[in-house]
Amino acid sequence: MTRPFIARFGGRCPACESGIHPGEEVEYSTEDNLVHSDCSDATGEPIEGTVCPRCFLRRSLSGDCGCDE
Repeated sequence: MTRPFIARFGGRCPACESGIHPGEEVEYSTEDNLVHSDCSDATGEPIEGTVCPRCFLRRSLSGDCGCDE
């Protein structure tokens, strides 16, 4: 894990599956996934899909992130 920092953009935490919001404390896991600082990256498995450039959420493998991008 890296040193914690404050998120500037939103996204989804792969460890707890909840949203990461700007202003929250986050860090990069050993697999280079952005996670909440108080979450453990228990899975250790790479997250598949792409990040939406509009809402910054990771799209599912079907390509749907929930926004209109």
